[in-house]
Amino acid sequence: MKRFTNKLIIGDVYLLWFINHKVRCNLLDRIMPFITHLGGAIFTITFSLSLLIFGNANRLGWKVAFSLSLSHLIVHIVKRKVNRPRPHTVLDTIEKFNVPICNYSFPSGHTTAAFAIANILAINMPTFKFIFAGIASLIAISRMYLGVHYPSDVLAGLGIATVSSIVTQHFL
Repeated sequence: MKRFTNKLIIGDVYLLWFINHKVRCNLLDRIMPFITHLGGAIFTITFSLSLLIFGNANRLGWKVAFSLSLSHLIVHIVKRKVNRPRPHTVLDTIEKFNVPICNYSFPSGHTTAAFAIANILAINMPTFKFIFAGIASLIAISRMYLGVHYPSDVLAGLGIATVSSIVTQHFL
């Protein structure tokens, strides 16, 4: 089991390094910090409140707000339990951009927020599901590109968002 776990950790670090180094270019260096902020608290909360206040489908606003709230409650509990350090604090080879972050890496809160919103929107507006999934995926990739999350952090965030979206959609 330890051998399997070590392979997962090595794969996690290698994929992070690949995205952080080999995908790098000037254009992405400029736009990824902007994209990552689309999953941040200011944008996601403002977006949810805008749907609640201005949206024609007020029920959709409540679903988005609830999914976002539920997923972030879970994220904050898991972050404090796991206490995984950010990749740039452990790995010397990771290039970090100047983006605001908290201390802990696992799971990715930006990815969770992006997919918590995108999943609800996709379920309720299936015509645009690929657009919603694409934007959320870009946010998730930006977290690794910027060197602030491992791929496993991002996958965990996606999982938490999916569960909270399904629960929200089922009960609201």
